[in-house]
Amino acid sequence: MDLGVVSKVFSKVGATNINTAAFPSRVPTITEPTPSATAAVVQLAAREWGGGGEIPMAVLLLPYGLGNDNDTYDMKLIGWRQIGQSPPQGTWLWVPYTLTEFTCTLGASTGVAGQPVLNTELFADTIVAKSAALLQKHPAYDGAAAATFLSDIVIYSPADDTIGWIKVPLDGCQKIELTFAQTSGTPTGNALMALV
Repeated sequence: MDLGVVSKVFSKVGATNINTAAFPSRVPTITEPTPSATAAVVQLAAREWGGGGEIPMAVLLLPYGLGNDNDTYDMKLIGWRQIGQSPPQGTWLWVPYTLTEFTCTLGASTGVAGQPVLNTELFADTIVAKSAALLQKHPAYDGAAAATFLSDIVIYSPADDTIGWIKVPLDGCQKIELTFAQTSGTPTGNALMALV
């Protein structure tokens, strides 16, 4: 019997919320991307010569943060891959590429005291694609600010204080990284993630 898609639990992308006023710069590097105070990094596939193994098809993200209702931040999802050749002196060149960007507005839905998402943290209820970043990659993007279908990216943006979410294809990257830039107020940023 074919059971279809396997259900996976949510996990926090960042161990702690990220408090940054602007996106950090990301360029090719021989330093392997790892979680830091300015970025949440998730390993999807093994680090090995000639490839990285199988990874999930997409990631489901529920952005949230510590701030006030209607505070906003921009969220960028970056993919990382190694150069696919035997590295000199045991080093790899890691190359970043932006998968997508969104503006997230916090709503009134909270977590629960003592749980991974706290009762002081708010989920985003409005999520809007950054048109400049998505126009070329996703020609179906029409600039709509509400719930929008962008080719293979799906955004649910209820704008009614319930929880919004985003589903993004992973395009075979070995790692993903979430970075944040505050745009209104000074909210911290994070997201729940499920690989699908």
